Amino acid sequence: MRPTLSHLSHLSVLAALATALACGGRSEATSPSAASSAPAPYFGETQPGLTPLPFAPAALKSLSAWVESVAFTPDGRQCFVTVGTPDYSGGAMWQATFEGGAWADFKPSPLAAGFSYSGEPVFSSDGLTLTFSGRKPNGNIDPWRATRSSQGGAWSEPVAMAAPIASPDDEFRGSWTTDGAFYFGRVTAGAMAVTRAMKDAAGQMKVEKLAAPFNTSKYDGDPCVAPDGRWVVFYSARQGGSTDLYVTFRTAQGGWTDAQNLGAAFNTRDDEYGACLSPDGKFLFFTRHSAMGNTLHWVSVAAIDRLKP
Repeated sequence: MRPTLSHLSHLSVLAALATALACGGRSEATSPSAASSAPAPYFGETQPGLTPLPFAPAALKSLSAWVESVAFTPDGRQCFVTVGTPDYSGGAMWQATFEGGAWADFKPSPLAAGFSYSGEPVFSSDGLTLTFSGRKPNGNIDPWRATRSSQGGAWSEPVAMAAPIASPDDEFRGSWTTDGAFYFGRVTAGAMAVTRAMKDAAGQMKVEKLAAPFNTSKYDGDPCVAPDGRWVVFYSARQGGSTDLYVTFRTAQGGWTDAQNLGAAFNTRDDEYGACLSPDGKFLFFTRHSAMGNTLHWVSVAAIDRLKP
């Protein structure tokens, strides 16, 4: 989430749910009679190469102009989205399930029941854990986790992550590495900072605000880390004005390369933020926010890897 405006107001209840995502989100080449027991990957959208493409734009706009994130389970049978607001002040998590050979309509996620803010869903690689940002009434925004014992199984009640990850500050959009490090954004005194939690030699979880090349502006956030930790994509307002997407690569010495702006194919005069990976790690999703609404984009991860110095 890009919190350059207040993120403490309650998201208004949406008046109606369009059914177009269930229908329009499928590939036109797939007829109802050809529906199989497995869904077409990513709603049957044409998969991108090295240049970002809009992801399911017509279908998502039919749900809301302010859809700002998407996450699929590894088996492709559940999809979660966040419906945001024009001023970044709210978020609500919705979900849809592929069943009976078709996608059901998106509905408010039962996992978000009782939350005044919810969104930014991220699945573990096995699809058995869902991490999302959430706030209960009169609380602050923390990372929450729901689990299940098997693919397609029922989700547990969400549980807030413990301190020191959760804190009196607000925490947003988490991303895990395979060695257990957790990267997320934390808002302190009105400023968002890329933050990392990892266990020390004694096995205790420690949290640190990362040094340069991160956090060289008041708004650096939404870290998306490759599972093996080789790079982190994050947003930053370091060039002034809108937020852009940047990448930094892990060096052989354990440090980080200078942050690179991802360039004109990714960044515009509008805000770009919310980078996250597909469950197979092949695609990077991100959000472009304009006065007219949000547009989700996706691109092959090869477009990121080729930028390594």
